[in-house]
Amino acid sequence: METPESNSPRRVLFVDDEQPILQALARMLRPLRHEFHAEFVQSGKDALAFLAKDRFDVVVADMRMPGMDGAELLAEAQKRHPYLIRIMLSGHSEAEGALRALPVAHQFLAKPCDAEQVRGVIARAVSLHELLADPALRSVVAGIRQLPARPKVFSELTTLLAEPASGAIEIAKLVKRDPVLCGKLLHVVNSAFFGLPRRTTSIEIAINYLGTNMLRAITLATAVDASLGPRARAAGYDFDAAQLEAILSAHLAGQMFDKRPVAQDAYAAALLQNVGEMLLLLERSGDLTRAMAYAREHGVQLYDAETALGVVSHAHVGAYLLGAWGLPYGIVEAIAHSHNPLGLPHENFDIVDAVYASTLIARHYLSSDPTALERASEHLQRFRVEALLTKLCPAAERWLSTEAAEHGGLQAPRAERGRT
Repeated sequence: METPESNSPRRVLFVDDEQPILQALARMLRPLRHEFHAEFVQSGKDALAFLAKDRFDVVVADMRMPGMDGAELLAEAQKRHPYLIRIMLSGHSEAEGALRALPVAHQFLAKPCDAEQVRGVIARAVSLHELLADPALRSVVAGIRQLPARPKVFSELTTLLAEPASGAIEIAKLVKRDPVLCGKLLHVVNSAFFGLPRRTTSIEIAINYLGTNMLRAITLATAVDASLGPRARAAGYDFDAAQLEAILSAHLAGQMFDKRPVAQDAYAAALLQNVGEMLLLLERSGDLTRAMAYAREHGVQLYDAETALGVVSHAHVGAYLLGAWGLPYGIVEAIAHSHNPLGLPHENFDIVDAVYASTLIARHYLSSDPTALERASEHLQRFRVEALLTKLCPAAERWLSTEAAEHGGLQAPRAERGRT
């Protein structure tokens, strides 16, 4: 399989039909030539020819080009070279084209951009190749066109958006019930194309900033994969139960920090921590099925089963994709280590610890795991913040009472649903 070697120089292909822009890019990036090698071409056709004859790690394409535009080029590059990180270079007036590129672009760069912006996006993108050692899985993740959205939420959101009086608070309350849709919204609003002065992990801010028309378009772009339900049942995976645990975990993780930006990142990381399971279900359901069966048989967590079987971790898969989408590094890092926070060298209580502990607390209330709360307490004690339990347990109980009242009861324990 055609894949880049992690120890070879990184190669980036820039595509723009305007020669002066390419020349300006070349001059601007010359001081960074020791970090990556750049090639420049003026058309989608030439770009595909370059990609066919040589290995590249990243392709950066201008949106507006005659013949084959940037969205078409990235779509074709995805088919032919799925391991590539695909970046769209676009102006703020090109919203329609940017929407077409959403399924095929990992990140966006806004015009005009300086060397540090380009450097940061490219450095971040190529570093993702180091996260997963399995080249085949890199191709699988990079080749995902869209994540499945929860059918019920998609339907309800479409109806809500059709109401002229719907506000951001009502919309956000519904959107937060679907981690997949949350991930896409944060991906879009944090891209350079939309020009936020700083990154956000707030769904309310994302909705307020994007507006209902853009939200509707994004929702449609992430429409449900009709095959998810049958394939989920065949794999023994309960999609609703997985989301319920993620939502409760997010509710708790967000209460572990006083500073609002950190609390928002912790909420987002906990909410999105199981996105990798959905990807594996769609693309490598055999690996996920074997791992779940092993977890049930040996009474271990899914992450431990994946490690024992030598299959890729769903946490790493999710972190890879969300990192490629440009979510904040702290969120990606917390998701990657969400099942093994002590594998990440750190001294102070961090987002990764909040995700780990909040998930265990949620599991205590939602599953038959008899040691979950004890393990959460032990982990919090490592950082001398075990007093958080006196706040989090009542918060979980209140949330569950509200959930039961609003939605007619809770799901069956996870251990009974085949997802340990």
